[in-house]
Amino acid sequence: MKVTVIRPSELDGGLLQRWDEIVAADAALSSPYFAPEYTRAVAGVRDDVFVGVMREGPDVVGFFPFQRGRGGVGRPVGGPFTDCQGVIAAPGAQWSAEALVRGCGLSLWQFDHVVASQKQFRPWQRMLSCSPLIDLPDGFEAYAGTLRGAGSKQLQRLGQKQRRFEREVGPLRFEMHTQDAGILRQLLDWKSRQYLESGLVDAFRFP
Repeated sequence: MKVTVIRPSELDGGLLQRWDEIVAADAALSSPYFAPEYTRAVAGVRDDVFVGVMREGPDVVGFFPFQRGRGGVGRPVGGPFTDCQGVIAAPGAQWSAEALVRGCGLSLWQFDHVVASQKQFRPWQRMLSCSPLIDLPDGFEAYAGTLRGAGSKQLQRLGQKQRRFEREVGPLRFEMHTQDAGILRQLLDWKSRQYLESGLVDAFRFP
């Protein structure tokens, strides 16, 4: 395997298409953190983001986005905000973590949320744990029915909280997407306050 390191801005149409194909072929890579758009968005505000392009002969078999720090220490793109980490590799691709890290010119790669299916990282894992998720392939109502059928009271409690909120504050509405920067700032302020009230480091302090 040969690794070529490029800037995210150098990902051309063919490479982006290949990246999307690899992600689509592996359910473990379905997180938005594995999308090329995420890496390019972070690269838009940082100058330490790179992508290792993995090739077997003429074929691109994978991508390894990373941030490079002092001493050649690599970290996942997006740092502490990235809850899914790893390599975007085609099914059946042969690669090793050590060769990949060396091929990217890194002395080491620090991770804390690598997907469990990437066995190449097993020698350096301290623990395995389950990640929470909401599985909605059949829509929300089917998901809600499954919860109710299992005896969960979660949705009932959520409904109670919603009704109380609407009585005390006002009606709720859902928007799939908004570009209102004021709403984003408000959300970040609330999250920073939650970090501090929980005795945690405010992740938004970091550049």
